[in-house]
Amino acid sequence: MRYAIFATLTVLGLPWFANGDQPVGPAKSDGKAPEASKEQAAIKAIIERGGKHWSAPPKATIGGTEHQPGRHLFIWPAEDRVYPSARNTDGVYGFGVKFNWALQPGASLPPQNTGQYYRYAPVALPKALGWDFTKRFDERAKNGSFDVLLGAETDKLKGEQDIVFAIFVNARETVPASNFVKVRVRLPD
Repeated sequence: MRYAIFATLTVLGLPWFANGDQPVGPAKSDGKAPEASKEQAAIKAIIERGGKHWSAPPKATIGGTEHQPGRHLFIWPAEDRVYPSARNTDGVYGFGVKFNWALQPGASLPPQNTGQYYRYAPVALPKALGWDFTKRFDERAKNGSFDVLLGAETDKLKGEQDIVFAIFVNARETVPASNFVKVRVRLPD
């Protein structure tokens, strides 16, 4: 069934993934990858450089599975800071993080129903898996921002910790659509 969907999307000219993280979709007529605009090149440089409290690792383990970065979106935190925790009514600690996003060269947004699907995990607990959906992205936009709420298991983690985050293609496929971002958060001691 996966190959039938893959073949259908390829015929329609939609970018999709097959064989792990290999992008599939329309190529330029000369067979070369699309060139990055000056803005995309500057964003890629920001992501590669990272910040004092965040980085973009070349691979990440989320939910016990090691992943390579996706090729649809660049993402990075809007602020370079340690994100303090807030306790919700259920007693769970969470971290509100605002991310910026931009399309990668030659890419389009992954399909979305209610919004973009994301996954995250504390680096110290790579088998952990948190997930949710962002608000819907404007399909006509090439960049923007979005807010997420990341959670943490406070019975297993204390103090400052790193949480790795990525947008995935959808809730059924375990294929990242973005680079990974590792942000620093502060849990109660």
